Amino acid sequence: MRPLGKTGLSFDVILSRLQGESQKGKQMGHELDSLTGAMHVIQEGLDYPAPTSPLNSPSHSFPHSP
Repeated sequence: MRPLGKTGLSFDVILSRLQGESQKGKQMGHELDSLTGAMHVIQEGLDYPAPTSPLNSPSHSFPHSP
């Protein structure tokens, strides 16, 4: 076990690392928020019914070739 204060890491180094990790976490949070928003837009687009066309209706029939 090392005596206190003899770890080789100064308070400034530890603080700097923590600040860097905090910044990375904030950036990741922003990226996740952006992706979540994009996924909501996609989901909303999938929830709308597909446009119908007279060609897609079951009452429309095509002539069959012999």
